[in-house]
Amino acid sequence: EIYTAWGSRYLDGATGRPIGIARVVDMVASEVRHPPVIRAATGAATTIDQLHSAASTLEPTMLELWDSGVPADHFGSLVAAIVEAIFEKTAVLAGTTAPLPELDRAWMLLGSMGRREPLPNSDVDTALVWTPLSPDMPVPRREDVARATEPVMAALEQCGLRTCSENLNASFALFNRSAAEWREAAEHWRQNSANPDDLLLAAAMLDARPITRPVLARPLRMALTTGIGRGEFTRALTRLS
Repeated sequence: EIYTAWGSRYLDGATGRPIGIARVVDMVASEVRHPPVIRAATGAATTIDQLHSAASTLEPTMLELWDSGVPADHFGSLVAAIVEAIFEKTAVLAGTTAPLPELDRAWMLLGSMGRREPLPNSDVDTALVWTPLSPDMPVPRREDVARATEPVMAALEQCGLRTCSENLNASFALFNRSAAEWREAAEHWRQNSANPDDLLLAAAMLDARPITRPVLARPLRMALTTGIGRGEFTRALTRLS
C-alpha cells in the first residue's frame, strides 16, 4: 500500500502491479479525517447543520496532522485553508440579512488566520469591505451592515470556530466599512502613525486577507502601503513590532 496525496494505491504483493486505488473521499464513511475531505464536505453543504457536521472534524483532523509529524508551518497553512473554506461557506449560507444581498462584499480574515499561521486555539478575526451593487442604491450605514453580519458570526460559532472576544469581527462597525470608508480610514492611519490606536488598527488591517472579491480590498491595501507619510508609518510599525 502506497500513500499518496489523494488516497492509497494498492499493489499486488507478488507482481508489484497496481490493483486499485482507494481515494480519501471513498473512505469518508469509515470516518477518515483528512483536509480534502473537510473541504469537499464544506463545499457540498447546503445548510448550516451540514456545514457544522463538516466542521466538527476539524479538531480531530488537527490532532491527526500533528501526530503524523506535519511541520508546524504546513500545519498552520492547512488549518487556515480549512477555516477559510468554512468561513466562506458560512458567509454564503448565513449572509442573507438585509442589506447584505444588495452589497458587493469582500469578507476578510485577519490576524493569524489572515497570515495563514494560526495556532490550534486561535480565534477567527474578520472584517468586511463592501460597496452597493447598484450605483442607484443609497449607501447604508456601516452600523446597519455590521448588525446584518451577526448571523454569520453566530453560524461560525455554531460550527465550532471562535470569533474574537475583543470585537475584532465584521459584526463590529469598526471592522465593517464601505470600500471608500476603508480607504479614508487607512489614509488617516498612515498619516497619523504617532497615535497608538491608529497604528494598531493599521497593523491589524495589514494582516487582512480577502477570501471573496479581493478587488474591493485593494484600495485599502494601497492606502496603507503608498502615499504621504509612508516612511514614518513604516518606521512606526517597526517600533510597534
